[in-house]
Amino acid sequence: MLSKLCLGDPISIFTTEAFHLPILASSFTKLKNADSAREYRASLMDLPDLPQKVYIRQPNGSLDALLYGVVANPGPMNVEIIAMDKYNYDVEKKVVEFDVRPKLKGREDVNDEERAGRPSTSTTDEKINEVEKMILANRRITVREVAEDLNISIGSCHSIFINDLGMRRVAAKFVPKLLNCDQKQHRMNISNEMLDSIHNDPNLLQRVITGDEAGVVHHEFLPQGRTVNKEYYLQVMRNLHEAIRQKRPGPAQYHVELKLRNVNVEDMVLESRLAQLVEIFRHHLWPPPPDGGSVYITQLTSTVDVGGRLPLNPMEKEGVMIRVGASYNYSLDLQGLAREVQPLRTRVPCPRDYRRTSAEHLFRRRGFISDWCHFSLVTMPSAPACLYKFMEVTDEVQVTEPNQFRPMVVQDTFHLRQLSFEPRNIFADFVLSLLVPGFLLAVLLGLLGTAMCRRAFTG
Repeated sequence: MLSKLCLGDPISIFTTEAFHLPILASSFTKLKNADSAREYRASLMDLPDLPQKVYIRQPNGSLDALLYGVVANPGPMNVEIIAMDKYNYDVEKKVVEFDVRPKLKGREDVNDEERAGRPSTSTTDEKINEVEKMILANRRITVREVAEDLNISIGSCHSIFINDLGMRRVAAKFVPKLLNCDQKQHRMNISNEMLDSIHNDPNLLQRVITGDEAGVVHHEFLPQGRTVNKEYYLQVMRNLHEAIRQKRPGPAQYHVELKLRNVNVEDMVLESRLAQLVEIFRHHLWPPPPDGGSVYITQLTSTVDVGGRLPLNPMEKEGVMIRVGASYNYSLDLQGLAREVQPLRTRVPCPRDYRRTSAEHLFRRRGFISDWCHFSLVTMPSAPACLYKFMEVTDEVQVTEPNQFRPMVVQDTFHLRQLSFEPRNIFADFVLSLLVPGFLLAVLLGLLGTAMCRRAFTG
């Protein structure tokens, strides 16, 4: 999660991970009245609106605002924020630069990481200084002579020359290593084809898998007498995808969607309530497996931004819709909790104050009131798009076990539960609207006639 309190240098955020940026009134120094009421508007540079799932929110009576949400596509993103004084209509503009990076689990660098080991005795500062003095004294000295004089290995000498001193060997002849015209032309053609492929498909580099010490090597031997057909090839592709997913899980594929009723977005962000919510899942409901993994907030938005209604009581909170995601499968506790709240979906209206769940005490203990009508497990496809497109047409129907748990697979959007009501009888409403006023009118006329008659007789 991002917690930056000023507008300045580019801000690094990750795709599929929720971020928040407090917009402070003190950042807009050109406005004359520092304590006057303000209004904020935000949009992409040269565009009329913000990206999907990115929102700006200003709490009631506050001079500050909050930019929050989640970005789907990596790359640079410039957001233009305009602050306006409500009294004299002074306007000031700020531009916030974001560096959106893809969310990957594990290492993103193919170079070896530093690790603990035996301390080096050959590449010390004293050895490096001695090697530099020997080279400056005799520039024709060889690597072997330096290694023998200092009693170190030849590999250590090469490391000192290249990594520490920044020196390299200059060959006397370059002719055998030069390329001829055909070889140069062939290399240029290949480079142009790769550049054209990148320009035509901007997501090409995202589908390139680089290997390190955790690389994926998948092989299967064809059984004797078996031919490679459609079903066998699809199974091999599934196995390959599963091997890649286990080695480099990438963004979160499994999500828990829930609604909290007693908080607003600013409460979750400014009071560090998000860390408490993640702790509930990480330590109780969704602990990571032994091979590692992380739980983080993938989406955060107000219920009003996704189609909800403002509460009738102004003192009540709007509520937030949250998705907590991870790259590993659901735990048994989460699957059992999903089964507990599944009967609520058939009840109309859904009981908002339902508390009889096994995890209610975990949320209440930390001050959260969960609306279990909106609790669900959401699984997102994580295979490459080309693989899913191919499997969509040719894959066969899978037979599941009777009691096997199947989380629903939906699009990457929030779905507020809509309450269903019985169809309205317009004729009955029309008759009722005539009978009730007619009955009241008849009663009033009767009372009025009785009063007039009594007055006439007594007069």
